[in-house]
Amino acid sequence: MRAFPLSLTTGTVSALLLALTACAHFERQPLLPDRIAENYSGRSLTDEGLRSFLQTHAPELAQPWPRASWDLPALTLVAFFFQPDLEVARAQWQTAKATIETASMRPNPAITLTPGYNFNARSGTSPWLPGISVDIPVETSGKRRIRIGKAEHLAESARLNIIGAAWRVRGALRTALIDFTAAQRRMSLLRDQLAIQQRVVELLQQRVTLGAASAAELSPARLALTRVQLDAAGNEVRLADAANKLARSLGAPVQAVDSLPLDFSLDTIPAVDVAQARRLALQYRADIAAGLAEYAASEADLQAEIAKQYPDLHLGPAYEWDQGESKWSLAVGFEVPLNRNRGAIAEARARREESAARFRALEAGVIADVDQASVAYMASSTQMKRIREVHAALEDEASRQRARLSAGDIDQLEYQSARLEAALSGIALLDSEAQAAQAAGMLEDELQRPITALDALDASARGQPSR
Repeated sequence: MRAFPLSLTTGTVSALLLALTACAHFERQPLLPDRIAENYSGRSLTDEGLRSFLQTHAPELAQPWPRASWDLPALTLVAFFFQPDLEVARAQWQTAKATIETASMRPNPAITLTPGYNFNARSGTSPWLPGISVDIPVETSGKRRIRIGKAEHLAESARLNIIGAAWRVRGALRTALIDFTAAQRRMSLLRDQLAIQQRVVELLQQRVTLGAASAAELSPARLALTRVQLDAAGNEVRLADAANKLARSLGAPVQAVDSLPLDFSLDTIPAVDVAQARRLALQYRADIAAGLAEYAASEADLQAEIAKQYPDLHLGPAYEWDQGESKWSLAVGFEVPLNRNRGAIAEARARREESAARFRALEAGVIADVDQASVAYMASSTQMKRIREVHAALEDEASRQRARLSAGDIDQLEYQSARLEAALSGIALLDSEAQAAQAAGMLEDELQRPITALDALDASARGQPSR
């Protein structure tokens, strides 16, 4: 009995074993909620990982350490280091980048073993008819190139979404920082107002006791004192809530911001060129660039479906050992495109139109948001300037009344009333400053002009916080 060639069997088995040994293997990586919570609770602004991150991306912010004070640029980098929303956006980018590798893969060939047996084999001849065939797919019309291009556009869109997420993180941080700073300053102003109002009540009480004033004159002052006390109590709640929001915006526990030394002024309003706001937004905004990348991906998708009108080839070399005779053959196959892929092309064309419509809506929304933010910024700035003028005038009047008090022209009640008016205008000024700062921040978010902190978003260079 004659055996079929050993080299054929050995080669086939060797190829299969080689393919199996090159396979990736699954490794379990369980999530441990307790450990994640413990690591989150241990985050602080003195974290050594944070210090290393700052030394890499902004060395001047890591000296000395711990920092004596924190401003918005420094806290922005803290948020970029800790904030989990950025981790999600970065993970989505990594997923999108992985699709590029998938798109670049060429179709795998297929091997088919076709053993046969001849029941009527001649004596001395092996009845076995071993055979093997290979199916080698050959893509045509640049399908692989088009597929890679689509994946690259989607990956670019995902990368730009990281920048968009970073702006949302910065915006939430700035809003929380303004609220926290305003609540701290408001508490100080309310304490001053409370002391003045208490003094006014005492002076009126003395007059009532002496018969120089009626209880009806004292009652409004007492009600005003009660309102100030309630405002102070309410501001305590507001301050605690602002502290929690500030910690959340940083991606850190609330104890991380306890006694946090801040260097932040509500008077710091960035200079903006409102006349060119639309152009700046369309030039810099990450979502505009991402929308263009998504549209390019939809065009690549349509191009891919059109290319499918031209069938791929399948080369099929085959070998059969037929009772001592080696037989070779070569098959060439392809799909007959009778429908010319019309349905898929129509769907892809519709998806491209949908993508274009989404981009037009996005651009229109961006322009409207920029216009609205510009108007709000100008209005709040104008209001703040007017209130600042009123407050300055009332403070000047309080100074004059103090001079008159020293000269004996007026009594304490008149002087304290002038101080109370100035104190009330101080709180109104604080509110207008906070509103103007928020409006300026909203305009900054709409324009998304490049800032230095965005350079730290490179995933390959970023140190990972403890998990």
